Amino acid sequence: MNWQQGAIRPTSGGEWKWGFHNMDDILSALNDLEKENFAMGKAWEKAHIVSQAHEGVPAYDRLHALCHRIEGDLGNAGYWYRRAGVSAFSGSFAEEKQLLEGELNAASSKNSPS
Repeated sequence: MNWQQGAIRPTSGGEWKWGFHNMDDILSALNDLEKENFAMGKAWEKAHIVSQAHEGVPAYDRLHALCHRIEGDLGNAGYWYRRAGVSAFSGSFAEEKQLLEGELNAASSKNSPS
């Protein structure tokens, strides 16, 4: 599984702590987007829903930015890149997918819970 340390989340006792997020849903969404040639459609809707469900986690915010780039809404994409703490991507959608997959895999090897 691919894991990334994410945003601070509340525990059942009301405390806040860092949590780990399974990144497999991002990888699945990226693969589905690629299968649909990075076009608006069912894969785009799935990716958008997945990213919205985890707002504040940088990898999901990056996926959210990619969704809005595909949509053609560069202003909104820019907002999500800033939220993710990265510069706006200007390459192809396929190049951005490869970059994000590489970053997720690198983070996975460093942050896998024991």
